[in-house]
Amino acid sequence: DRSKGKREGGKEDGWHAEELELFLKAVKIHGKDFKAIAAEMGTRSASAIRTFWALNKKSMSLEKLAAESTKSKELVDMGKPKSVLALLKARGGLSSLSTAKDWSKQDRDAFLKAFKTNGSCASDIAKTFSGRTEQEIQACLQDIHKLVHGTP
Repeated sequence: DRSKGKREGGKEDGWHAEELELFLKAVKIHGKDFKAIAAEMGTRSASAIRTFWALNKKSMSLEKLAAESTKSKELVDMGKPKSVLALLKARGGLSSLSTAKDWSKQDRDAFLKAFKTNGSCASDIAKTFSGRTEQEIQACLQDIHKLVHGTP
């Protein structure tokens, strides 16, 4: 088992137990969508996820885990922005989320447009509008994920 990865700064190090747990949970939800896994985890880039996957796919049976998750899930796929946006709209929109309830309409509209274009990668969304920090966007994405997947 080669649980090595590269941090954003390029320093190679092992993954912490918490990261591995987050990673496996994200794979169960997103399959092989490395950007979505990275957004879900918040500690590794999509590139680091891809490298980790390549190094560990056999020893951790990642392909099987991803295949099982996509077959069995009846949940909205966070990697499909149109599906997520439709569900979000049906449940009261961004203003229904605690992280975005104080956002201006302009910020909410900009976020939704960026989400539709870029998917659930907080850093990509943050690049497209300056109304909110990447951390605020990540918190909002986590709230959306909870809403979409029915978790508290």
